[in-house]
Amino acid sequence: MLRAESIVEGIYTGWKPMLGMSDPPKGSWYHFYTLTVRNSSISIFATPVIVKRDQMFDSCSEGGFYTYKGELFTRHEQQRVKMRIVGTDYVNVPKHGWPEIDCPVQNITEVSFSLDGVHYVLQGRDYKKKD
Repeated sequence: MLRAESIVEGIYTGWKPMLGMSDPPKGSWYHFYTLTVRNSSISIFATPVIVKRDQMFDSCSEGGFYTYKGELFTRHEQQRVKMRIVGTDYVNVPKHGWPEIDCPVQNITEVSFSLDGVHYVLQGRDYKKKD
C-alpha cells in the first residue's frame, strides 16, 4: 500500500537526451517519456523525438520505441519502482529477456518526481526540460 507522500495517480511526461544522437543543425534527439500511474502500477512509453529551436518533432524512425511495465513499492521508507521493458521496436531482445530495473523515486512533489534519470511532471502543468 502506498503512503500519502507517494506520487499522485495520473499521466506524467519527461524527456532524456539520447546519447550520441545530437546534430545541432538538424536538432537533438531525445526520448520523450509518457508515464502512467494507476494504483501501484506504472507503465512508461518512450518515443524518440527531435528538438530543434525549442520545438519538438515526432520521429519517423524505425526504432527506439520502448514500453516498460512496473510496480511502485516502499522499501526502508523509500519509494521505489521495479520495472522491465516489455516491448520494443526494431531492437534485439536479449536471449534471457530484459533485466528488471529497480530504482528509487526521487524528488517527489505534488506534481513531479525523478525516476531513472528522467524528471517527470504531471500532465497539464508547465514543463521545461532540465539541461
